[in-house]
Amino acid sequence: MKFLYLFLSGALGIVIFYNILALQEDYPSKIKRLRKEKDEFFRNNEKSPMPDKNNFFGLKYFDANEKYKIKASIEYVEKKENINIKTTKGENKIYQKLGYAVFYLDNSTQKILLLKVPNIPQLFLAFTDLSSNKTTYGGGRYIDLPYKNGQKELEIDFNMAYNPYCIYNEKYVCPIPPKENKLSILIEAGEKLY
Repeated sequence: MKFLYLFLSGALGIVIFYNILALQEDYPSKIKRLRKEKDEFFRNNEKSPMPDKNNFFGLKYFDANEKYKIKASIEYVEKKENINIKTTKGENKIYQKLGYAVFYLDNSTQKILLLKVPNIPQLFLAFTDLSSNKTTYGGGRYIDLPYKNGQKELEIDFNMAYNPYCIYNEKYVCPIPPKENKLSILIEAGEKLY
């Protein structure tokens, strides 16, 4: 009886272990799943920016590459002031200037302005890079970053970079990346030009 109990306990442990492994998702699979979900949203949701959903066959992306999932330190500005960011319609949108993300990629140190969205616990990163106007949208791409007050580091995953809605539909107004967010490197990650 004791042997049977030990055998069943061991077998149950093995089943649980393999079920936990099956639930864990590797990074490329996670990115693939998120992109599939986004395509479904664009194709079927009433809040989709696509004016003609019937002729939407999916967004174009660079292959997921963990090289572009980087850790950055945050250099806070002394005075967190509101700044006006120009939009595609020539209007201004107000953000709070929080500080700069500093990171090392492709043998160079990059520094990029982090904008805080009022009353939302996230940061808005709008940028251009050497792929802009070639394989990606010339007006820049965006990344939304979760944020807690006072954190010293953050993860920037350029695989999550997305195009502003105004490239799909002219009724949308999109912030233009500030001049200091023009990266001097090639970011072959995230959404490509649609």
